[in-house]
Amino acid sequence: MLVSFISLIGIIGLREFNLKKVIFMLVAFSSGTLFGTAFLHLIPEALELTGDKALVFIPMGIGIFLSWKSS
Repeated sequence: MLVSFISLIGIIGLREFNLKKVIFMLVAFSSGTLFGTAFLHLIPEALELTGDKALVFIPMGIGIFLSWKSS
């Protein structure tokens, strides 16, 4: 509850001009954190379901390679 109160004070303390400057980066950081956490928690479950590590790591490696080459 204390953390929520501190974040509320932080939002109130930001001026509208400063908020507009950093809101895009804050949303990008938070969505990246949520997606990363979700995918990292799905990897062990995928390993349990398939039983074969190659069926999990090969598509994951291809996805990482394609996202690296496209940026």
